Amino acid sequence: MNPQHPVTKASFATLKDSLKRFGNTLNVHHMMALCALLDTMTKMAEGDITGRWAFGLPTGTGKTRAIIEWSTAVYKLKLPYTLAVSASRIEALCTLKREMIENGIPEEMIGLLHDDAKASLKATADNDDRPFMLITHQRIRSKASNLSQYNLYQGQPRHLLIYDESLMVSDVEHFNYADLTGALAHAIYKHKHDMKHVDISNYLVECLQVLEYVYERYDEAKHDLHLIPAPGIEPRIAEHYAREWEKEGIISQFLRSANLDLRMVKSGQAAIVSYRIVIPAELKNMIVLDASYPIRKLCLFDSTIQNAETLPSLKGSGVRPFHELKRFDKVTINRLRSFGGRHSMEKRFKDKSMAKEVVEVLKTIPESESVLCFLYKCNQPGGTDYRKILAQEIQKAGIDLDAMTSTGHPRISIQTWGNETSLNCYAHCTHVFLVGILHRDDTELMGLYLGQTNDIKGEVDKKKANELQLSEKAHLAYQALSRGTCRTVSNGQAQPMTGYIVEVDQEIETTLTTVMPGVKWQTWKPYFMPESEDLIVTWAKKVREYLAGLDSSLDRVSSRSIRKALKADKIAPATWTLIIRSLVKPHTGSKNTMGNYEVSEWRLEGQSLVRVTAEAYGFAEEVA
Repeated sequence: MNPQHPVTKASFATLKDSLKRFGNTLNVHHMMALCALLDTMTKMAEGDITGRWAFGLPTGTGKTRAIIEWSTAVYKLKLPYTLAVSASRIEALCTLKREMIENGIPEEMIGLLHDDAKASLKATADNDDRPFMLITHQRIRSKASNLSQYNLYQGQPRHLLIYDESLMVSDVEHFNYADLTGALAHAIYKHKHDMKHVDISNYLVECLQVLEYVYERYDEAKHDLHLIPAPGIEPRIAEHYAREWEKEGIISQFLRSANLDLRMVKSGQAAIVSYRIVIPAELKNMIVLDASYPIRKLCLFDSTIQNAETLPSLKGSGVRPFHELKRFDKVTINRLRSFGGRHSMEKRFKDKSMAKEVVEVLKTIPESESVLCFLYKCNQPGGTDYRKILAQEIQKAGIDLDAMTSTGHPRISIQTWGNETSLNCYAHCTHVFLVGILHRDDTELMGLYLGQTNDIKGEVDKKKANELQLSEKAHLAYQALSRGTCRTVSNGQAQPMTGYIVEVDQEIETTLTTVMPGVKWQTWKPYFMPESEDLIVTWAKKVREYLAGLDSSLDRVSSRSIRKALKADKIAPATWTLIIRSLVKPHTGSKNTMGNYEVSEWRLEGQSLVRVTAEAYGFAEEVA
């Protein structure tokens, strides 16, 4: 690092003062990490560093403030560096612009690009003459031709772009097989006698035939044979019908994916996936500010992004691994061991049981402390209104939803998933509830993996989908929890906070602890609903008994056949996976009271359990 460079030195000094003013007490490791970030920005502006570098600094450590102070130093020192900043939400950019102006940067030097007439700040013109440019992620991802709108300053590329939050280089196209083929069949039947649409009808017929052919042969084919040789179509025709048939929904979306490489994947149900690389290759100098980077595997699979901890200037500098800069010894998370997906939450909100569980805890929280709840959105007209149901149960309990604390903050705030990464106005909340955590479709995650690795032929399976599912849930939970008081750092410690999570997979504790070192875990005991882990324990026992009764000569049995034999069809696929995984914990080689090694009889291979002998563990002689 070169903290003596004028812009690095000046911005580092003001950054420290700003963070202290906001209630943060910085220890030496925190300061070194921020200095490394500022130094990298300076080196990239000068051309000494190129590429895309991810800084996995924890939430609340001053990443966004570093942008403001560095830009201010550039302006005050009259340096020629130019910068673009990308964030997910327009209002976050509006706030950033106001703070840059308050910090001394003239308004005319800051560009803001958006299309929202309701935004609190208007979009700017003449952005080619503004050295500091603020844009949304969507502006970057929607069209490569947008590059000239935000990445040029007086005709030359800007020195660097800062991407706030996780960088996904691809957008996935995802179609459920049954839904897509049903829609294709309907469209074919609807237009088969209309000669005006003969070309598009013939194209849809060919697509349907190919999809059915690949589906029927899926199980006997290797992963590289799951590619779909879709017929070609003139782009202008596909674009025309995508617009004309907008109301057809999935057909319109499918036509927008015409001529892309397609792939069939399976995890329970079959799906068709493809992807587009949406981050322009011309954006070579990027700094990604992503607190989730250490645990979000989809980002780690992108070979175009490098971990900033490996920068030559950081090697031997004494800077700790970024995820260790902030400890959470004063934070406690209570986990309700129940399924937190949308389907489960919908049932438990309809019968009010989940809302009642939250209210039971709210009753125990002092009126002087603020609470933030994350719920699912009501995603369709007439659907389950999670916010309304929770509000009704809170009011039934005699709790005032509009009450304010003595500090002037709302006592209870309710947000929906989708806002977990963009809100910094709840740092006063000492309690954060995650009433369920968004689960992405397994096959969609498979498509995202193929996009992040930029390999449509890549090998991907249910095991990979499970790994990604856990990673994504942990990322969302970490971001949502970080909206509360644990966001603020004092001498390397997050401020005290209590979190509440509804999630059955105990592995989320291990994954979250990676980015929340020192956090304490407790069990959230329910009053109105059973713990779902009881279901796993019960069925795991049944599977063990079934396996014990098998002929000893049988050395392999599929998970599917076990499920069929035990008539467990009504158990959700994700739950069945957890049941099977609970049976094959890694063997430690410990001895029992008889002095013999206890050997796990089965291990998981793909979707099958395979019998394991003592010899396989390498200590058969001692057993003998």
